[in-house]
Amino acid sequence: MQAEFQNFRWLRISLAAMAAGLLWAPAALALDRGALALDTGAVTRATSAPVVANFTFNVPVAGAAMLKVANGVMDDEITGEKVSSSVIALNGQVILGPDQFNQAVSEVSAPVTLLEGANTLSVELRGKPGGVIIARVVAPVDAVHLIPPAGPVVIGSGPLEVHASASGLGLPAQLVALRFDVDGLGAVQPAQTETGKDGAASAMLDGFSTPGTGSLWVTVEVYPERTDSTPLTVVSPGPDLPPDPGEVGKLTLMGIDSDGDGVRDDVQRYIVLEVAPGNEPMIRALLQKARVYQRLLLEAEDPEASRHNADRLIKATECMLYVDDVAGPRLSKKVTGKLLNTRERSLRYFQFEHHLAGATISTHMIEDYGRFCE
Repeated sequence: MQAEFQNFRWLRISLAAMAAGLLWAPAALALDRGALALDTGAVTRATSAPVVANFTFNVPVAGAAMLKVANGVMDDEITGEKVSSSVIALNGQVILGPDQFNQAVSEVSAPVTLLEGANTLSVELRGKPGGVIIARVVAPVDAVHLIPPAGPVVIGSGPLEVHASASGLGLPAQLVALRFDVDGLGAVQPAQTETGKDGAASAMLDGFSTPGTGSLWVTVEVYPERTDSTPLTVVSPGPDLPPDPGEVGKLTLMGIDSDGDGVRDDVQRYIVLEVAPGNEPMIRALLQKARVYQRLLLEAEDPEASRHNADRLIKATECMLYVDDVAGPRLSKKVTGKLLNTRERSLRYFQFEHHLAGATISTHMIEDYGRFCE
């Protein structure tokens, strides 16, 4: 649909230009680096009288750009002569006048300021028929956006594919050199790439060997330099980690526990790889909580078992607070959401809580929290 729209736009402008005495055609010149706001294509003087063609285009954000004009374009598709005189105006203001065009001038450019929304570039070709120009309006890069990786990098699992985009005045910036770097995670070689017409770029980073949390950076090497960053976590492979059960793991109340450790495989992977990567004491505490949840869901219909499981849950929570009483509650809440990630599991938990109505559940002294860690 986008291609059809562009073709329709070219046809519409071409017909209007021909009616005014200009010949217009899309050209195959090398693309400009930056955010292309307008490309008029090749505009040719076809009549003896001076004529004007108008090109209206939109930009999401107002700001500075550069008007670039190629005089006497000649390539595989378009041949023509240079214009000796021309007037180019933007939004009614003359940017380039007759004195800036002659047979010795191949390229000319000038800074312009674009309005938010609609802008109109007017091209008046003078001189003898056959003269041809291409006008482009290009905005510099003013923003770069790094897309955070979906999860932690597992050492030995292969390269990490990273993605970013660059833009100028809210438009995608093409052919822009990007550099991806990793900071705080050992010696990982940077990767360089270039944005496509959609402003997006991707690259592969490899050589992760140091567990921990650092930063992933993307840099546009222009002046002024543009950067963006996001946290990046690298974890050890964990040889005993079970495979991800996917959606199959949600089909039953108890899910899949392929290694028989009392914790669902999806929960185990979530804790180790995403919630507390590299933090072994917290991983053990959260796995202890997960085992209690598995049991209380299984025995939720039994009032007596539910009260015993409530005591186990209290102790698992106190162990977690012993490990880290600041980050622990936040991490524990994330794990609870994973544990109760289906309607059946949530309803069973409500059933468990129902049996605790009126029951007395004892907590313990803070100095005793550590002894409840398994």
